Amino acid sequence: MWKLKCLFLWTMVLGIAAGLAILPTSVRAINEVGQVKAQKCVILYIGSSDSYVNATKTEIDSANSKVVPIVKNGRTLVPVRFISESLNANVAWDAATATVTITYNESTAKLNPGNKIMLINDKEIELDVPAEIIEGRTYLPLRKLVEDVLKKNIFYDRNLIIISDSLNNFDKFADKELVDDLIYMYSDNVTTHISGGISHTAAIKEDGTVWVWGNYGKKSISIPEKVPNLERVVKVSAGYDYTLALTDDGTVWEWGRINMGLKQGEFNQIPVQIQGLKDIKEISAGNGGYHLALKTDGTVWIWGNSWYDNMETTKIKKRLEPVKVQGLSDVVDISCGDDFYYALKRDGTVWHWMDDYFDMLERKADIKDIIDISAGSKHVLALKNDGSVWIWNALYDKEVYSGQQNEDLTLPVQVKEISKAVAISAIGGNSIVQNENGSVYLWGLVYDGRSTVPKLHELSDVMEITSGDGYFLALKNDGSLLGIGNNGSGQIGNGNFITKKGFVKSVFSLNPLEFVNVKREDTPVFEFDKETTKELDIQAKNIMETYGSNQYEKFVQKDKMDVVTVDNPKDLLNAIKPNREIVLKAGKTYNLAEALTKGEYGYLYEGENSDYVSVEGNDLIFRNLENLIIRSESDKQTYLKSPGIKYALRFETSKNIVIDGINAEQELDYDVHYGPEVFSFYFCKDIYINNSALVGGYRGLSLIFVDNFVFENSLIEDCIYFPVSIMNSNYVLFKESKLRNNNSDTLVSVSVGEYIIFSCCDISNNVAEFGFTFIEVNSTDENYLRRTIIVSDTVIDNNQFKFLKLYVDDVYFKNTSFKNNLYTKGAYEYDFPQK
Repeated sequence: MWKLKCLFLWTMVLGIAAGLAILPTSVRAINEVGQVKAQKCVILYIGSSDSYVNATKTEIDSANSKVVPIVKNGRTLVPVRFISESLNANVAWDAATATVTITYNESTAKLNPGNKIMLINDKEIELDVPAEIIEGRTYLPLRKLVEDVLKKNIFYDRNLIIISDSLNNFDKFADKELVDDLIYMYSDNVTTHISGGISHTAAIKEDGTVWVWGNYGKKSISIPEKVPNLERVVKVSAGYDYTLALTDDGTVWEWGRINMGLKQGEFNQIPVQIQGLKDIKEISAGNGGYHLALKTDGTVWIWGNSWYDNMETTKIKKRLEPVKVQGLSDVVDISCGDDFYYALKRDGTVWHWMDDYFDMLERKADIKDIIDISAGSKHVLALKNDGSVWIWNALYDKEVYSGQQNEDLTLPVQVKEISKAVAISAIGGNSIVQNENGSVYLWGLVYDGRSTVPKLHELSDVMEITSGDGYFLALKNDGSLLGIGNNGSGQIGNGNFITKKGFVKSVFSLNPLEFVNVKREDTPVFEFDKETTKELDIQAKNIMETYGSNQYEKFVQKDKMDVVTVDNPKDLLNAIKPNREIVLKAGKTYNLAEALTKGEYGYLYEGENSDYVSVEGNDLIFRNLENLIIRSESDKQTYLKSPGIKYALRFETSKNIVIDGINAEQELDYDVHYGPEVFSFYFCKDIYINNSALVGGYRGLSLIFVDNFVFENSLIEDCIYFPVSIMNSNYVLFKESKLRNNNSDTLVSVSVGEYIIFSCCDISNNVAEFGFTFIEVNSTDENYLRRTIIVSDTVIDNNQFKFLKLYVDDVYFKNTSFKNNLYTKGAYEYDFPQK
C-alpha cells in the first residue's frame, strides 16, 4: 500500500504558535450519538483547509488550499462565503461598491472589507477587527458572522470550531470524547490508512481507529467493523489471516489467526501488543506467518510462525518474541512476501532472505538506486530514483509481466510501459503503479492473471491503493474508497459479496462521522435486453415443442422391443439388452448388490449378457445399449437400491433409454469426498426419465456428453454434493419436477452445455452454496444465449443459498416465483456476464 505525497503540506502554525494545538491523550471510535450530533454542524480547525459540513468532509476552497480559518490580533477570522453558504445563507458581492451582502432568513447583513462597521437590517454593528481580503476571499470575525448574522451557536476548543443550531449545543465536558476525536482527526498523524491481505482488508479512519472487513475468523464481513481496544493507530498492515497495527507511540499490535499462545488456527479478535518492540516506524505483515518491523534506528525485527506451506499439518515453528535480523542496518523500508522478505537500505540496495534462513541474507544483484520496494505473494516491484519500475520473480511458475523474456525470471526487468512512477504496490498476485501525472496501472490476478500493463482510466484523484488476492482498492482524496475484483469474503467492503468487474464504492470512508448506507444486491432476476429476451423465449418454446410431450414416441421404438417382466435383481441385470422393455414389480425393492458377487477388489458379475453389463470394482455399468425401457408395472414406483455400488444406474455410450416409475436411493456417506451417485449417463443421447425419484448419494443426476434428455414428473432429493451435474450436454429439459431437501455444494452445476431449461418445476427447501452455476470452457460470444439456463413457470421457495447463481446472467427467469429464500452472501457472485 502507499500514500501519495502532497505537493504542499500546510501546518497549523498559527494554532501551534498560540499554544492551542494540544492533542487529546485518548481517542475512540465516534459513536452513533456523536455522529447524530455532527449531522447538522459545520466543523472547522484553525489552519486547516478541511471542513465537515453536515458530517461530509469538504474543502473550504477547492481552488486554494490556503483559505483556512486563522487567528489574527487575538481574533478568529473565517471565510465569509464558505461559512454562510454552508449554513444555507446567500452571499452576494458587488464589485462596484466592494460590498458583501449576506441574506439569511429575515436578516440582511452588509459589510465592506477594511471597514469596522457592519449593517444588519440597516442597523450599524461595530466589529472587533475590520473585515479584510485574505487569499482573495473576504474574512470576518467568527462570532460576529455566526452569532450576530446567522444566529448559530459556536463551540471552540483547542483550535476546533463547531457551529451548530441552538438546539444542538456542545459542552466541553459532556462532549469531551467527541471533541477529542475530532481534534485527533485534524492532527494528520495517520500515514497508511488502508491495507489488503489475502482476503481481508484493514483501514484506519481519521479518528485513529482501525476497521476490518472480508474474511475475519469464522465469518465474512461485508460491512467494515471496528477493531476493539485500538487507539491512535498511524499505520496498518494486513497479512494472510492476521493484521498488524502501529500506534503513534511506536508500539505494534497484532490480532487474527496469530497462534500466540492460542490453539493452532484459533482466531483472536482482540489485538495484543507485541512485547519487546518499541520505537517502530514501519510494519509489514507477511502472507506466510512471519512479520517485519522497522525501528527508527534502521534495524529490522522479525517474529511469527513458519506455517504457510502447510498450515494444518506442519509442525509450527514459533518465534513469539521479535528478534533482530543480523547483518541489516540503515534500512528505510521493509516488505513481506509469502515466505520471503525484503529490506531496502538507504544507499538504494535491496536485501532479501527466506523464512528462518536469516544467515542467508543476500543483496539482490542487478538492481540499485531503489527508493521503494513492494513484495507480492511471489513477485517483487521496485521503484528507482529515476521513476522507472522494475519487476522480478514468477507466480505459479508463470511470468508476472509480459516483458519477462529471460528464462531466468528472477532477474529484474524494467516495466517499459511506465515512466515517472511515484508509487508501487505488489500485493498478492497483483502489480499496481502510479505515475506522477496521476495515471494508475494495474495488472495481475485481479484481471485473471493478465501480464500486460493496462492504464486504469476510471481512476483519478487517488491518495492510496492496496490489493489482495484478486482484488484492488483505491482510496481517493475525498476519503471515499473504490474497489474491484474478488469479493467472495466481502473484502471490497461494499455491503455484499458480489465480485466486481467494474469499480464500486465501498462503505468505508476515512470520515468517521458518516453513517453506513448499504445497498444490497439481492435481486435474483437479471434484466436481459428486449432482443435477448425475445431470443430466449423462442429458444424455450422450441425446446418445449420438441421434447415436452409424447416422449415415448420420440425416444424409443416399442414395436421393436421384447417385453420382459422380472421380479428379482439377478433377472433384472440379465434382462438388460437392446430392444427390451423390462417391467418391474410395483412397490418391490430390487437390491442390485444381491445379484453380484463380492470379491477381493470389488463386485463381480457373471451374467449372460456381459457385452452390456460390467462391473469395475464397485462400479456397475451398462454400456452400448439402444432402445431400452426399464419401468414399473404401474403408476406406483418400484424401489431400486445399490448398497456398496457407486451407481444405482450408470449408462455409457447408449441411446434411446426410458426409465419410468423407478425410486432409486443411494446411501449417504458424509465421510467420502466422492461418494455414490444415483443416475449417471455418459456419452448418451435420447434419454427420458419419468415418474421417478433419485434420492441420496453424492450426485443425484449426472449427465456427461449427453444430448436430448428429458426429466419429467420426477424428484431429486437428499443429495449432499451435486443434485444435478451437467457437463458437455445439450437439449436438457426438466419438466414438472422437483428438487427439494438437498444439502449440497451446488444445486444445478453446468460445465459446458447448451439449451438447458427448467419448466413448471418446484425448487424448495434446499441448502446449497449455489443454486445454479454455469462454468463455460473455451466459449465464444456467438453461442452465449444457447448457454443461458432457462427457468420458466417455476417456484423457488424456502431455500438457503450463499448465492443463487454464479454469474448475474447465468439464468433467464420467466414467470418464476421467489418466496422466503435466503441468499447469505448475495443473489449472485459475479456481477459481470459469463461470456
